[in-house]
Amino acid sequence: MKFVRQLFMALAILGSNHAFAEAQFGKDFWVLESAQPAQGGNKIEVLEFISYNCRPCSKFHSVISSWAKQPPSDVALTTYPSTLRDSWRVSATTFFALESLGQRKQLDDDLFNAFLGGTDEDGVAEFVAEHGVSRNEFRGAYLSFSTQAKMQKLHAMEHYIVRGLDADPLGRNGVPALLVDGRYYISGLTPEETIRVLNGVLEKVRLERANKRAPEQAYCTIEGKAGSCKVAAFIGGEIGNDTEQYTCKKFLAASYVGSCEDGFVDGVAAISRKQPKHIGPDAFIGYFHRGAPAYPLADFDYDGADGLIGYTLLKASSGCIYFNHWDASTEKEECRGLSSMFGSEIFSNNTLTRLRKGTLEIGPLGEHFDQYMEDRSKE
Repeated sequence: MKFVRQLFMALAILGSNHAFAEAQFGKDFWVLESAQPAQGGNKIEVLEFISYNCRPCSKFHSVISSWAKQPPSDVALTTYPSTLRDSWRVSATTFFALESLGQRKQLDDDLFNAFLGGTDEDGVAEFVAEHGVSRNEFRGAYLSFSTQAKMQKLHAMEHYIVRGLDADPLGRNGVPALLVDGRYYISGLTPEETIRVLNGVLEKVRLERANKRAPEQAYCTIEGKAGSCKVAAFIGGEIGNDTEQYTCKKFLAASYVGSCEDGFVDGVAAISRKQPKHIGPDAFIGYFHRGAPAYPLADFDYDGADGLIGYTLLKASSGCIYFNHWDASTEKEECRGLSSMFGSEIFSNNTLTRLRKGTLEIGPLGEHFDQYMEDRSKE
């Protein structure tokens, strides 16, 4: 975070971009602690998050859409329906269903009016039929596996973004919001202020790219059921002069279950960390979204007779169970969260022993996580 603040102050002092100089870190925009891989290629990716149930989103989306009619040539804008509230699930599913039918954009304004008026799942089918969309085709798209898969992935993405924020700016609504270049999160502004800050942040990204100051994220190839795929080199070292930290040399062994989306792991991975001999190896198990770890991760220290299993966040870690000494796996929120995601077996001596021997099958953990995400999406 110190690096981000230094960049912000330098740009403000130099006056290289007046719009960005006026933007305030922690007020106008936030920075994800661990950036997720952007999918814009050579273009700067801008993700817009809205909900048809959100009144401010209607005007916001209109202003952003007008801006997008003549966007900068180096920018790619993609719109997503937010799933941060359970009550937004119907509108988000409707978004994906109509998009798959090529009918979403022309119905945007009417959809805002319909959902703000209190329509429900049955009302949506009636609404789309009145606007020229086949009722049967819509229901088919609404209930399709493709739409439900998009909903689950979106829910995971938003969960990852919230976890990655230094402070939680989501407030009560969480939308409208923008995510720029996988790192810079803009929320809580008027549409006009959002455009001002967006233009400033885009200029910041351009300067970083031009001067090659954007942080280079290393990725490591690991093997899994979907073939060779990449995850971020996220592993630090236990000693200050560890020259291998945050490189692929820290990966002692690794495997994953799930999918490989555009070359990046989207699933559960188990990764053993190479350590100096006097410290001994340890390992991590967790969910990775677009190749980046979605904290917390389960952390296994299996050196010595008594193993320790805990959790790791980006900047902190703590124990959940120290075998033959104490068990806090049901007392700490992060520990309970890991049990919910992967099952209570995650904190068993059996799991730790199999990790130590290199015989752990992570398939069951992946299946439990998939069920957890499916249950969460239905809440």
